[in-house]
Amino acid sequence: MNKETLNRAKELEGDIKSIEVLLEEHKKKHWLMVTSPRPYNEGQSRRFQEELAQWLEERKEAYEKELEKL
Repeated sequence: MNKETLNRAKELEGDIKSIEVLLEEHKKKHWLMVTSPRPYNEGQSRRFQEELAQWLEERKEAYEKELEKL
């Protein structure tokens, strides 16, 4: 494994762990926090939160597959 591949694997592992933590909090019925540098923020709807969690799950699966290939 070369240095570039090792760095990518470490990045993927970190991203997977971050997503797992966020999804675990979502399962506990805690809100996922999405921040922006802009002061305007009305909060997010339940639908937005569910779609965000679904997207995170999809990304986690994609990252895990990519990591397996390394």
